Amino acid sequence: MRIYVDDQEWTEQTFPEEKDALWREIAQRIGREGRVPCEVRVDGEFLDQEAFASLSGGNEVRIRTESLRELLRDSLEQAKHYVPALVSGLSAIADRFEAEKPQEALTLLHQASEGVEWLFKVLENTRMLSGIEEGEIGDGDFAASRNSLALTLQVVVTALEEGRYFETAYKIREELLPVVTHMGTYVDAMSQLVGNRVQ
Repeated sequence: MRIYVDDQEWTEQTFPEEKDALWREIAQRIGREGRVPCEVRVDGEFLDQEAFASLSGGNEVRIRTESLRELLRDSLEQAKHYVPALVSGLSAIADRFEAEKPQEALTLLHQASEGVEWLFKVLENTRMLSGIEEGEIGDGDFAASRNSLALTLQVVVTALEEGRYFETAYKIREELLPVVTHMGTYVDAMSQLVGNRVQ
């Protein structure tokens, strides 16, 4: 099997047979250069990391890497633009609950909850990959804000499950929106930290 990383042939002495071990070895080495693997092709077919790890055989592996700093910056830039859209979407959900259109509101709420989850993943992955401590971000209350958001979401879900739509709208406007808006300040703060911290 021939392996190429950014079109350069991989010439390490060890060639683990298990693809998972090979992936870890490559990721570790390029990580020392401030890069991360972002795409893998085996014999011309694109695979995700899990599919690659379980693959047996293959003649040619090509891995493309990306600068960790650029990857994190791009993710944070997407998050920066997404927060206002998420806030707007939550307001629209509250409007629909108040207009007694629960089915429309529920569909949108499901999408919004996925959006909140994505935002958390971006922040948490960025924090871990860049070695930033929770207390260093923004006002230093990142962990408390994360917990507050989880609790607030639970309050909204409880009101919703009990069919209290006006209360659900109120909880979204008065409790959920401020917390999500505050999370946007962590995106900004983390963008500055990543610029200073990551190679």
